[in-house]
Amino acid sequence: RVPPAALSLRSSSVYRADIASDGTLTFASSGTGVNNASLGLARSGHAAVQFNGSVYAAGGVVEGGSGPNNTVLGSYVQTNRAFPELGGPGSATYFISKNPQDFPPRSGHGMVVIPDSFTSPTKGFVYLIGGSNGTTAQAGIFRGVIGDPAATDVSFPLEGYYVSKPVPFTFASSRLKKIFWGAEIPSGAGIDISYRISNDAVCADLGTRNEGLAPWISAPGTFNGTNNQYEFALNTDPANCFQYRARLTPTNNSDTNATPYLLRIGVVIEVPGATDLTVKSVSLIGQPSAATGLSITLHNENVFLVGEPTLPADFGQNGPGSLQGSFFVDVFIYPPGVTPPATQPVPTLPTAYSRLSIDVFRNELKAGPGGTGYDFTIPANRPLCDYNIAVAGGGCTVRSMRDLFPTPGVYKLVVVVDGNDDVDEQPKGLNEAESNNVFAPVDINITEVPPAGPTGNFANLPFIVSP
Repeated sequence: RVPPAALSLRSSSVYRADIASDGTLTFASSGTGVNNASLGLARSGHAAVQFNGSVYAAGGVVEGGSGPNNTVLGSYVQTNRAFPELGGPGSATYFISKNPQDFPPRSGHGMVVIPDSFTSPTKGFVYLIGGSNGTTAQAGIFRGVIGDPAATDVSFPLEGYYVSKPVPFTFASSRLKKIFWGAEIPSGAGIDISYRISNDAVCADLGTRNEGLAPWISAPGTFNGTNNQYEFALNTDPANCFQYRARLTPTNNSDTNATPYLLRIGVVIEVPGATDLTVKSVSLIGQPSAATGLSITLHNENVFLVGEPTLPADFGQNGPGSLQGSFFVDVFIYPPGVTPPATQPVPTLPTAYSRLSIDVFRNELKAGPGGTGYDFTIPANRPLCDYNIAVAGGGCTVRSMRDLFPTPGVYKLVVVVDGNDDVDEQPKGLNEAESNNVFAPVDINITEVPPAGPTGNFANLPFIVSP
């Protein structure tokens, strides 16, 4: 029995007691981070039950109230036995309030819950027993239902939250550019997404930050009918870690009680650094009179974004984990007496002097340790495909050195790497990225026609690279 005077000494705190092997109870505050779980307003004379991992507290007298109320508070317990952090400190962050239609104002009452083991494991019956209406003791017993969409005589949490684990970006100091998600949202329901970022070296530490140290930022998405998803564009400061929170509100309609579904969520990030392809060197393999092929060394190094690393050529739109596509190295050969143009255009159509198209896979042009430059020499046995036939969709018809250098004289070779823009090089613009993909003419002095080399036809077939 609680003396009436004691009922005025109310508290909003929630405590958890761990039961030791010897039966001893050890009480501790229950919350996340440095926040303690809270009922929001100080309260006394209420009762609570738990069912399927959720906690329901009903009735009682709140601070500043004139008597018992019929508020039902709902929350749930996380796997670490703490209540989730649902909002900012000092507010009703751990319990969501609802006023049911048929629950009368009571304080000092009892509550029990009995699972419905016959019809549904997610359904339970709640009994509110006795108590006071603020004037006299009451003899009535009221029954409510948990887990039944048709139930209107007892509250369920008005909204639910899902808080993701903090995750690291692929590259440190990345910028968050867009959040997108797919969802099924019945009329009257809603899903609100918010996020937060940090520069923690250990991203798990972000999950311990309270609202004051790492505030949640709203991401009010707009529905994109083309992609059939919600999208929110942004441009954050560089960060290492990302965490999101989804607030799901049902229709709260006694006829439907429909719940929204968050199907998927993703982010677009801008990583520091860039891919920039150039041709480092071009030469014949062997003596000109007995040349067996071309030796072409490619180079990948970010030279435009000062202080930022080099990214591998397979990062980005067709990035790591995807099927590794390829790009082309195009070779233009100008015969003796023909001068190459001062500015070699990036080839889009066959020309009189476009001779070879060589296939290079994006994952072959990597980045050096710590984002430094990287050299890749195209293997000598890589087929030298006839450019004009290849771009016309005729597969690969291999050309020999004699095909390329049919008469003695000084030939000029111009090599273009990734002329078709199959690799996303950044930044782009005047005198940047793509503009340095053309290698200046190299003189090849043929004193004697090379011998006939291997020829043949090749078909380009799709293949799968296992993750």
